[in-house]
Amino acid sequence: MILKPDDRTLNAYFKSIINEAPEEDLISALENVRSETMDLLHSIPFEKESYAYADGKWNIKQLYQHIIDCERIFCFRALSLARKETQAFSGFDDQAYVNNDNTQSVDLSRIGDDYLASRTSTISLIQSISTEVLDFEGRANGIMVSPRIVGWFMVGHNYHHNAIIRERYL
Repeated sequence: MILKPDDRTLNAYFKSIINEAPEEDLISALENVRSETMDLLHSIPFEKESYAYADGKWNIKQLYQHIIDCERIFCFRALSLARKETQAFSGFDDQAYVNNDNTQSVDLSRIGDDYLASRTSTISLIQSISTEVLDFEGRANGIMVSPRIVGWFMVGHNYHHNAIIRERYL
């Protein structure tokens, strides 16, 4: 069982996102939010795929691609920290990623397939990390993180965006 990180080790932003996850075990959380995400994704009608609730807001396809892109970046960080990388990780411009994500040329079902592939890979990676390095810390975008923190952040980030889709897009 991979429990949530101690609140005292988290900055306020990470804490708020990680607290979106109701589960106690990281692998269960990754699996549960995967199921929730796919159910939600399958409920979106075709005509809403490119819908944004306001000018300047991402559309549904962009939001799901953002989840995938972030998960891949965070998996790289988790893997690197699990291998005791000591170099700091730079931040990334999520708007630049969205601006260049190519979602306009794919449908939501293809993005859903990509999400499943990414999440399957994430679960495999997290399961492969030994307990001895789960809390090995490094700096990413100026914030101290560990594989445990990164894993839980991915879950909370996914839950956070699912809630936004339900509340503002559907």
